[in-house]
Amino acid sequence: MIRVNLLKQSRVQPVSVSALVAPSSGKKTGVFVLLAVLLVGVGVFFYFNQDMLPLPDGKEMPVVEAPVPALTPPVPTRPQAKPVIVTVDAVEEIVKEIQQEVRLQPRRIGYSDLAPSQKVQYQQMAAKQLLRQLKNITPAEVGFANLVFTLPGDFYVHGMAYDFSHYERFKQELGTIGGSLKSGILKPIGDRGISQEFSFYGKVDYQVSPASGEDRILGESEVPAELQSLRRTASNLGIQMTIPSLATSSPWGAYKRKIYKTEAKCDYQQLESLFSQMQVERSHVGLVKFALRATGDEQVNASLDLMLYTN
Repeated sequence: MIRVNLLKQSRVQPVSVSALVAPSSGKKTGVFVLLAVLLVGVGVFFYFNQDMLPLPDGKEMPVVEAPVPALTPPVPTRPQAKPVIVTVDAVEEIVKEIQQEVRLQPRRIGYSDLAPSQKVQYQQMAAKQLLRQLKNITPAEVGFANLVFTLPGDFYVHGMAYDFSHYERFKQELGTIGGSLKSGILKPIGDRGISQEFSFYGKVDYQVSPASGEDRILGESEVPAELQSLRRTASNLGIQMTIPSLATSSPWGAYKRKIYKTEAKCDYQQLESLFSQMQVERSHVGLVKFALRATGDEQVNASLDLMLYTN
């Protein structure tokens, strides 16, 4: 209960009796004036202290509670973010961190990273792998007229499909073996226009794993014997191979790279077996390119660009 004492705030100064008596008037006038002042003071006192007076029947004056203002919780304010000043030194540090992370990440080994002996091994593997994959995905209703493979991974296929559905099926399967595939020719052929002539340009990206580092470098005097060994292997597989002829000879780092051209008469499976056997025999002969052309009797004419490194 809060009681407000207004008397203390009135600050009524004590009245001097002598000051209330006018010098020119008599004593009676001063007495009347004094009585008037007292009555006014008593009236003021009771006016401001009515709650202290007794009420009839012994009841007390109800006390009015002063309303307490509702407190509004303060709204939290977010501190304003201070602008970050990017300095030249900070940018250089960020660049250094990024470069360091890039250096720590293992880089995928590519064909160009291989040593000459390793390239020979990769060429033999890739040539065999492409022929095997094409054989596995090609239905009987699809035939090749031309097939060209340029190492390390570009190939071209030109052929015919019995109808459009077989063409679509072959296209989808062909896309699974390469990193990229682009359509070339597509047109109906035959009397009824049902069969489809097609061509594709593709690229394979086989995983390069450096082999054991076997030496596949030949001395100049060893080249004829190595080529003769290759022809003997082909003959054992039923392949008729012409004598390789030197096309180019150019410096290749500390070595020389020699390209020989030869022709072979065989079927598709025989050529795949030849590339496989070159791996088994650890041949020193690699491949730059091979091109197959169908002859119409289940045979192909194969043009081979052979490669050897010499020291």
